[in-house]
Formats: sequence, C-alpha cells, structure tokens
Amino acid sequence: MKKNILSAISFLLAIPFHVSAADNAPTPTKTSCEVASVGTWYCTIDGKGYYCGTDKDPDPKNCLPAKKIEPVTNINQMIFTPIVTVNNSGDTSVNSTDKPLVTGIVNPAFNLGGSLWPVIGAPQPGWIITGGGVGVLEGYRYNLYNTDQNAYLRFQDRAGVNLGWSNAPNGFMAVKRQYPSNRPITCEEPFGLFIEKEWPMYEKQTFGINLSTRTRLADTSWYQWRFTKCGVPGSVVQLNKPVALVNNRTNSEVVGCERLVGVNLCWAEDVITFKGKNYRLADARNLVAKGMAAVELLPYLP
Repeated sequence: MKKNILSAISFLLAIPFHVSAADNAPTPTKTSCEVASVGTWYCTIDGKGYYCGTDKDPDPKNCLPAKKIEPVTNINQMIFTPIVTVNNSGDTSVNSTDKPLVTGIVNPAFNLGGSLWPVIGAPQPGWIITGGGVGVLEGYRYNLYNTDQNAYLRFQDRAGVNLGWSNAPNGFMAVKRQYPSNRPITCEEPFGLFIEKEWPMYEKQTFGINLSTRTRLADTSWYQWRFTKCGVPGSVVQLNKPVALVNNRTNSEVVGCERLVGVNLCWAEDVITFKGKNYRLADARNLVAKGMAAVELLPYLP
C-alpha cells in the first residue's frame, strides 16, 4: 500500500503545473474622466481625483493630484484655510467636494494681493495715478498705471473695448465731471474717464470685458466711474498711491488680469488671484494649458 501511495505522489509531481495569465492579472483600475478644459481631463482613478492630459487609460504618475478641500466648522481655522472667495454681496461659504472647489471666507490674516493661496473676487487695489500736483484735476493729463499688468493704460484699436497697454508713462488719462469744478477729484466721486482718444464706459461685448469707448461724453450716464479704496469718501484722491477703479453701472471694480481674449482687464469678482497675479477665472484652465498661468493653480479651480 505504501509503495502504491508513493507511486501516485511521484506521478502527480511529474505533471506540469501551469498558472493562467488571468491568475496573475492585476486588479482592474476603476477610472472615469470628464473634460475639465481643452486638453485637460478631471479623472477619478481608484477613488482619487487627478488632472490628466488624456482620458485614455491615464496613469496617476503622469497626472496632477487634485486636492480635496475639507469643510471648516470653526472660523478660527480660516487662518489656515488656503482657499477663499468673495462676491459682490459679501456672501461667503465653505464647502467640501470630491472635486476641488474654490470657496471660503476672507480672514484679515491673509495678505490677499501677495498670498500664496488662490483668492477669488478679492484683488488688491490695482491702479496708481501718477503725475504732478496734489490730486487729479480736470483739464490735466495723468498716467494710469496698473499693478497687475505692470503697464500704463492707453488707447488701442481692437475687437472689444479700444484699450491696451504701454510700458512707459504716457499722460493719456484725464477726468471730467458732469458739472466742472476747479477742485481735485475726491474718493467715491463720479466722473467721466478719458484714455488718450476716447471715453471708456460699460457696454455688452462679444469679445473681452463688457466695456466700450466713445469719442465724446454725449450722455449724462456716461459719467460712470469713481475711485474707491482711496480713503474717506470726499477726501482728495492721492497721486502715487494705490486706488480701485469702479464702474457705477456695474458697481464692480475693473482690475488687470490675464485672459484669453481682449485687453487684459476683468471685473474683480471674475478673477482668481494667485501669488499676487490676477487670472480670469473662466479662462484659468486654458491659461495653464497655454503656459500663461502656473500649473499649481489647477487643483484650486472649480
């Protein structure tokens, strides 16, 4: 009997043993992708979010991890929360999502203009008026410098609003009140704005920011600009100090920004500020794709 058992074992050991390829196959990766912008996909790979350059079997090693923003229940935590946003009404919110969502509230601890974290709708005052004298007077020319673009506003014939930039002081800015006065323009006071050849004003556009220009102030509603963030209302607007430029038709600040179409101007609530630079939020992904914005911005975009 013992001899028979040993013979059976020897027979079995002599049979070739094969492992099928299916037995060694890795666990299938669960992947789903959706278009985030031109040439960029947001992909969920095994439950984790990534920004990838392809939706065909994306490899996490070749993708940018997407950061998840956790909810904040204690307002004191906001000093450490990198994502903040502001809208025209001052409403704020905090959310959590599987996809990056740029939300939060502004805390005074943030230096918004130079913050390392993205901030939506809260750029710093981005204009400086330079020239001679003690303030901005009617009948005189000044330079309107933009801190984001590091350039001076000027006239430029183009699709959309006829504005552009020059690298040197140009003396192209002037102001006009509806009722002339010899005193300097004051903070929050309405006026007509002149840039080199024409008067900018609000108007719907197909391309670029919703502004247009006219060769003359033919309507009282075109005196629609004011300087803010310049001190107490009624105080003289100072030269060589940062101010905000607000359009009264929209009650929104105009700021310098990077955008894909038109002159580099945006409404403040439409920009995301990252490392002291403004980007039009709706263009941000494509700006990154074109190398016009840092790739580090991607995880913070909605």
